[in-house]
Amino acid sequence: SILSMAEQQMPLIVVGTVLLVPPVEEIMFRGLVFGSLYNRRPVLAYILSSVLFSSIHLLGYMQIYTPAELLLAFIQYLPAGFVLAWTYVRADTIFAPILLHVLVNSVAIFSMR
Repeated sequence: SILSMAEQQMPLIVVGTVLLVPPVEEIMFRGLVFGSLYNRRPVLAYILSSVLFSSIHLLGYMQIYTPAELLLAFIQYLPAGFVLAWTYVRADTIFAPILLHVLVNSVAIFSMR
């Protein structure tokens, strides 16, 4: 579905996926979820923020993927959630995972062309 949208509305897809989504997701998952748990329960912070991050990326596919495909897609996003959280901790700023997320989404979007 993303490929068909990209063919028709690439500028809109780029603005949304590359510029708007990364800051929103990083503020939600790393800033709020991860940040509120990290000092008390760092392992839980990594797990919960990554699981929620993975889950949100499956919402659009719930009706079209089989349970096995959903599980594989869920697992596919887990490493990204962990790396983005690790980046947040290492850099000690929300801007680091936002920039990394922008980079990853840019590579994904522009590789579809």
